[in-house]
Amino acid sequence: MTFLEADGQTSVITCARMYHDALMLLGALQSEGLRPFDNLNLRTRGNRRTITALWACWLGCIVPVSPVPTRNVLEEDTPVKTAKGATLIDDEKKPKESAPATTLRYQSLSLSPGDIHKMSDSDRALLQHTSGSTASPRRAILTGANLRTGALASSVVAREHFMERYLGWLPLSHIFGLVGCHLVPLFNGFDQFLMDTGFFLKDPAIWLRMCGEWGCTVTASSLFGLELALRAVRDEKPRGLDLSSVNVCLCGGENLRASTLLDFETEMSRFGWHKGALCPAYGLSEATMGVSCKPPGEDIRVDVIDPESVLAGEPLRFVETSNANGTLCGKRFLERVSVGVLDSCNEAIVRGRGGERLPEENLGIVHLRGGNICAGYDPDGPNPDDDGWLDTGDLGYFRRGRLTIFGRHKDIVCYNGLNLPRRDMEESASRAAPNDDVAIVETAEGLLLFGRDTDPGNLSAAAFSIQREWSVRLAGIVEVPILPRTPKGTVDRAALAAGFESGLYEARRLASLESGDFRPSAEERNMAEIWSRVLDVPLGSLSGDSHFVELGGDSLSLFDLAAAIEDTFGVSAETSQLRGALTLKEAALLVERLRNPGRQAPDERDAPL
Repeated sequence: MTFLEADGQTSVITCARMYHDALMLLGALQSEGLRPFDNLNLRTRGNRRTITALWACWLGCIVPVSPVPTRNVLEEDTPVKTAKGATLIDDEKKPKESAPATTLRYQSLSLSPGDIHKMSDSDRALLQHTSGSTASPRRAILTGANLRTGALASSVVAREHFMERYLGWLPLSHIFGLVGCHLVPLFNGFDQFLMDTGFFLKDPAIWLRMCGEWGCTVTASSLFGLELALRAVRDEKPRGLDLSSVNVCLCGGENLRASTLLDFETEMSRFGWHKGALCPAYGLSEATMGVSCKPPGEDIRVDVIDPESVLAGEPLRFVETSNANGTLCGKRFLERVSVGVLDSCNEAIVRGRGGERLPEENLGIVHLRGGNICAGYDPDGPNPDDDGWLDTGDLGYFRRGRLTIFGRHKDIVCYNGLNLPRRDMEESASRAAPNDDVAIVETAEGLLLFGRDTDPGNLSAAAFSIQREWSVRLAGIVEVPILPRTPKGTVDRAALAAGFESGLYEARRLASLESGDFRPSAEERNMAEIWSRVLDVPLGSLSGDSHFVELGGDSLSLFDLAAAIEDTFGVSAETSQLRGALTLKEAALLVERLRNPGRQAPDERDAPL
C-alpha cells in the first residue's frame, strides 16, 4: 500500500505491516475498555491511520462508525448525532468542546498486541453514514458478509490473470473510497495507491500524473473530480503525461453529465487514455458501494428523453438525436447516462407508484436486493422489506438490459401538470450564471430561485434562462449570502424553504413577462421593438418594468442594443449609460434625454403606464 498524504509525504507499507500496526492499536483500544460490538466513531486524519483504525476494529469485532460527510473535505470532520461509543482522534489538536466525553487521542495510547475476535457474516462490521442528499445522514448497518460480498462483486472490472494497480483519491469516509479503492484491491491481492483527498483538491492534475508515474490500471472519481482534473489539464497543458496504463476509471454520483464524461475522454485521449476506460457507475452506502457499472471498453450510452413523458410509473419517450445544447427543433430534451449492467451480487427492479414491477423503458423507483444490501439503519429507518427489497428513493429505468438513474424521486418539480427534473433546470441557470450556485425551491408562493447575492444581475439572468428554456413562471428570486448545505455538500432546500416561510428571506419579484395593459409612449414603443429584436422575446411580453438582464441580456447584448438605438433614434448611447437604465422604461427615458439634452424628463407620475 502506497499513501500520499496531505503534506505531500509518501509512505509504502506491506499488508503484513498494516496487520501488525492494526493489532497493536487493537490492544490499545481494548486497554481503554472497548469490547466486541462496541462502537468507535472514527475521526482519524490521514489514510494510513484511518485504515489502521478500521482494521484494528475489524480484528477485534469493534464496530467502526464512519464520519458524517462534511460540506468540504478540507474542513474538519464534525460528526453530528454521534453513535454511542468512544471517538478516536489521531491528531495533536485540542478536541472540540462538542466532542463526546469519551475521546481517545491516538498519540496518547499505549500500543500493545490485542486479542483477535473472529467476526461472523451477520455481525455488524461498519456503521456507514449515508450521503444526506435528501435528509439528515443515517447510519447504514453493513455486516461482514456485506463488505466481503460487495468488495468481491466490485472486482468485476479486474482482468483475469492480470495484476491490477488501484489508485484512489476519494475519502475513506465515503463508501466508494473505502470499498472501491481499498477493500477491492486488498481482497484481490493488488497493489493500491491512496491519495489524500485534500491533496487532490489542491492540485487535481496530480491524480492523473500519479496514474502515469505509478502505472495504475484502475482508478475512480466523482463527476466533480473529473471536472477539476479536466480544467487543470487544460490550464496547465502538462508535458509527458502518460495515461496509457489506465484500463478502468469508475465514475459514480447523482449527476452524471454526458458532456463532461465525453469531454474528459476526448481530452485525455491525447495522453494515451483508452476509449471506453471511463465507466459510469451507480452505487450507494446501503449497497456497500456498487450496484452497476458500464463494462470497460464499451462506449458511454446516453439516452435523450422528452420531458413531457416524465411521470413515475409511465413509459418514457426517447429521442434518437439531440444537439449539444440539449434541444431539438427548439424544444428542450433531457439527457441521461446509462450506468450499465448489474453487479453479480445484487438484483434491481423498477416499481411503480402502487408497488407493481414495471417493464423496460418505464420510469419508477429503483429497488435493490442482494448480499451487498445493508441490514437496515442504526438506530432506525426504513429497512428492506420482508422479501429483502430496499427502496432506494431513486428514479430509474431499464432499457435494452441496462440500468439508468434518472434522479431522486423528491427532485421532480411538478408544474402545471408537468414533471420537471430540478437538476436540469438548475443546470440551465448555471449556464447563464456559471460562477454562482443556485437552487430551485418550492414554497407556498410558488417556485423561487435562490442564489448568492454576489451578483444580482447574474441571478436575474439565471431566472430568465429557466423561464425561457422550461416554460415555467418563477414567483421570484431570493438573494442570500450563502446557500446552506447538507453534510454531503448539496444545497439544503428544506432549510431555504423554511427560512423563506419564517420571513428570514425576502423574494424579489421578476419583471412581468405577461402584462397585457402596457400603454407605451412613442419612445417606449420603439424601445420595446428594439428589445424584442435584440433579446429575441415576443413584443407582447414586454412591459415598462421589463428588465434587460432578466430577459437574458448580457454585456454583448448591450453593445447590440447601443447599435440599434443609434440606428433607430440617431443618438449614441454608451454601454455604461445603458447599464444604469436596465428597465424598458428607464432605457426609453435615457434616449429621451439624449435626444433632448436641455429638456427636463417627464415626471414618473406622468408616464403613460
